[in-house]
Amino acid sequence: NVSYVGRKTELEGGNLNITKTLSGDFYPGGLVKVTIKTQPYCSIDDVIPSCGRYVENGSFGSRSGQKVSLYTDKFGSTYYYFRIVTEGEYVVESAVSQSYTGLWGESGRQTITVNSDEAV
Repeated sequence: NVSYVGRKTELEGGNLNITKTLSGDFYPGGLVKVTIKTQPYCSIDDVIPSCGRYVENGSFGSRSGQKVSLYTDKFGSTYYYFRIVTEGEYVVESAVSQSYTGLWGESGRQTITVNSDEAV
């Protein structure tokens, strides 16, 4: 048997706008804040880049390994922090949002470069 697990964007109906922003210190030991914005009271699933380790989140949610599950507040925002532990170039995967009405959205993927001095 062969299975294919596609990206959420390959399904019909993705119509929630969602943005994911990383800010902070992009070097080993640096603290990075991940801010996710979409509609109020949505669930968010995100993955911490493999260069980072979870520190805390800004709203009610849970964590399992590198996966973080959160909920947006009444303004449609949530955040969490991770600490960078290794150098290199890393993919920052898309965050996925789902509303209580079943609408969903996916942020874009990005890459970050972590150097011993600072990120490029």
